[in-house]
Amino acid sequence: LQLALSGQRELLSSEELVQTSETLLRLVLEAETGERGFALTGHAPYLVPFESAGRSWTAVVHDLEVGFAGDSEQLERLRRIDEQFSVWLSQVALPVISRRRELPPSHMEAIRDFRSALFALLEEREEGRLGEAASAQERRRALIAELRQALQAALTPLDEPSLRAHWSEVLQSLAVLEGAIASNVSPAARSAATYALLRRANSAADASIAAERLALAPITSGAGKERVDAIRRLQGDLVARERGRLETVLARSARRERIAIWVAIGGLALALMLGVVSTWLLSRHFLMSLRSIGRAAEKLAAGDLRQRLAQVEGDDLGRLARSFNLMADRLAAREREVTLLHDLGQLLQSAIDEDEALQIVARLLPALMPGTSGSIFVLTGSRNELKCRASFGGGAREGPRDLPPSSCWSIRTGQTYFVLDPATQVLCDHLATPAWPYICVPLSAQGQTLGLLHLESPPEGGADRLTAALGLLPAVASEVALALGNLTLRAELLAKSVRDPLTGLFNRRYLEETLAREIDRSQRKTTPLSVAIVDLDHFKGLNDKWGHEAGDQVLKRFSELLQAQFRTQDVLCRYGGEEFALVFPDCTLDQAEKRAEGFLGALQALEISYGSETIRGLNASIGIAGFPQHGRTQEALLRQADHALYEAKRGGRAQVRRASQPREAPFGDDTRAL
Repeated sequence: LQLALSGQRELLSSEELVQTSETLLRLVLEAETGERGFALTGHAPYLVPFESAGRSWTAVVHDLEVGFAGDSEQLERLRRIDEQFSVWLSQVALPVISRRRELPPSHMEAIRDFRSALFALLEEREEGRLGEAASAQERRRALIAELRQALQAALTPLDEPSLRAHWSEVLQSLAVLEGAIASNVSPAARSAATYALLRRANSAADASIAAERLALAPITSGAGKERVDAIRRLQGDLVARERGRLETVLARSARRERIAIWVAIGGLALALMLGVVSTWLLSRHFLMSLRSIGRAAEKLAAGDLRQRLAQVEGDDLGRLARSFNLMADRLAAREREVTLLHDLGQLLQSAIDEDEALQIVARLLPALMPGTSGSIFVLTGSRNELKCRASFGGGAREGPRDLPPSSCWSIRTGQTYFVLDPATQVLCDHLATPAWPYICVPLSAQGQTLGLLHLESPPEGGADRLTAALGLLPAVASEVALALGNLTLRAELLAKSVRDPLTGLFNRRYLEETLAREIDRSQRKTTPLSVAIVDLDHFKGLNDKWGHEAGDQVLKRFSELLQAQFRTQDVLCRYGGEEFALVFPDCTLDQAEKRAEGFLGALQALEISYGSETIRGLNASIGIAGFPQHGRTQEALLRQADHALYEAKRGGRAQVRRASQPREAPFGDDTRAL
């Protein structure tokens, strides 16, 4: 029994080392996520998981060094993991964070404001709007004040010395221009001061852009990913070696059981000298029991965790059998939990979107925590409502689907809230009635709360089931929260790569990918496809009259009108400047022309408030081409639609024109020659 208990302690020690080894990878992923989030957005909350992982790293490595004492290979792997993490910190993470702090995103936004104001000054000067009258002088001073305000906004958050020097020179050039305007020098002198300011501003802006690229170079070059991948491989070797050691411990336990059998046999041989009959009967009973224990131990050591012993008579053997069964139960349960947790982590890392990740969690949680049910709530973008996105467990009850964050004590306190006795404890407001014993766990990652995991169980035995599940919940919640945080960040980055930042429509890159796919689908299914090019009429005159800010406002409202007038399956893209490209799947030329004319009518009725005035009377010209009659490639279709647009322009604008019919263009032929 003592040998068996000693082996059990050794097994538990090996299991703890496996779990601690897996913690290393989780810390690396948390640190990398925080570093990337801060590098891309400059928001300080992204550094919370990065700093937390850094604080925990030394303690976890120390625990593993103690656990691996005497195992030189494992200690060498641990040393290499620690070394790779330190190199990643010193060469990738910390330089990126330091440079982002020296060059915050607000600096680049202020540069854009400064250059817009400077170009406004140059534009008005080139067009002869600023003469020598008093009103012109006032306009110059107003523009200079706007330039100074934008320049101060660019300098205030900037900590990088060389960039501050560049922009300080721009500030000096602005002061020279301001003095020239105040002293009423000749127009030539003012022009020289203006263009000197422009040259220095362009030079400083180029330096800031170069510094921005340098700050993100460790991420864009892939150096950080290579380090993290190396840590993943080393951590996998570390865990594999420790699992092998666990199997060795199981085999050693079986050998000890066999030694115990032979010791018992020797004792029985000695007992034979005291009483032949009674000793023979007793030895036969004990030998059968010990053989069954030995066979079960050998099978357990071979990996068959289903082995259990039948009830054995006698205090010592009974205790040994019960201890063996308890150890086997714990090993099987722990192996099952570790496998399920590992599968959960791997599947969540491979999830494409948030819905798929939540469905994975809903499928695996009932297996991890049998006898329980519950729901997963996710905070909306406005962070004022929790929406139920997934339910799990056979006994799941219908509760509120939408609830305010204040209705749950775990969200309000930021900690796990555990209720064993609903009759005597304070309850959350979102429970189904009647209330069962339950646990609420906040899903937090990257320094912010993302959602809620609610777990409950029927009153009969529910407290025991929830108590058993409480040990796994932090690991499950951490995996789910980290996956949700990564998927949210991934979705934001993907949206930025295919969306135009001003209008919110798709960009030209997305158009090229989507139009090729729609052409292929239309050709396979023999369905119509139409393409339109839309251009705002007299947009330059609108900019000259109202200013670029008004022009941006018109483009935004124009894009909103496009989204309101056309179908959700239509692809709306900003093609460039005031030109837009529209793709209409399953739409004939007649249908597309009718929809385009309806859009022109809505555009002519559009009124846009700008300050105290109203912009009205907007018009657009539209050229339409159809597949396959005007071409079978995206280049041919866009070229034909563009020709039709110019025909509409030449025909007086504010109209829709179809592309001319090409000569003998069969369905499968290319029309590039058109």
